[in-house]
Amino acid sequence: LHHPHGLQPEIIAEFAFDPETPRDLVGDVVAVTITRFRSESAAVQGSFLRVFIGSDQQAAIGALRRVGARQERQFIRTRKPLAQEDRTALHDLTLPGFTLLSWPEVLDAGLAEQVRQLQYDTFLEHFGNMSKTPELFIHHIGSRSFTPDFSNAAINADGVVVGYVLGSTYRYVTGVGEVHSAHTDYIGVRRDQRKHGIGEFLLRKVWLAALRCGLGAASLGTDINNASNAHLLYERLGYVAVEHSFAYRIDT
Repeated sequence: LHHPHGLQPEIIAEFAFDPETPRDLVGDVVAVTITRFRSESAAVQGSFLRVFIGSDQQAAIGALRRVGARQERQFIRTRKPLAQEDRTALHDLTLPGFTLLSWPEVLDAGLAEQVRQLQYDTFLEHFGNMSKTPELFIHHIGSRSFTPDFSNAAINADGVVVGYVLGSTYRYVTGVGEVHSAHTDYIGVRRDQRKHGIGEFLLRKVWLAALRCGLGAASLGTDINNASNAHLLYERLGYVAVEHSFAYRIDT
């Protein structure tokens, strides 16, 4: 159970159970967590509980529904194989009128705050509390999961950040062992610069970075109900759904 950031009313709970866990035990753990939420939420005005949970956690989903949780959103995690991508073509790819900056170049140019502000603005349009305050942004880019190789920004001729990607290295287990992918955590383009191919350009440069790091896949997650319909772009670029998840909510 995660306390909200600052004055945010969203309290997050996370559940992950082995499929063989007895259902009554799953129900007990969920119930105890909800009881704790109800007791602690009194100190946070307007607070509510939000649970992001995978479709494989059916016992926990059932337990949440029994205590009054309602489904808010559905998400998909997608993965794109990179074996067929042309590394030379990705390297040579340019976007006239814009310059690509690596993450070290973003920092050297003093543009990290511009990226932060654009991330904040673009994710106001998204579901949930995902916009990064200065404190949360510093925490994110300083975390172990953040991967500078998979993070970059595009600037225009005036040196203004018009698009960005913030990435990490995603690890998942298959039947043959652990596999890594270049994961896009956040991607955004200034509203007045959309429909110019900036988002696609930034993603293709992430693919190049992944191949240079010896990774064979890129990945990202998306809200299928997002107003921007970004999942349509991802589908066109070859990202395939590999996992479904949901957001459930309980109000005080």
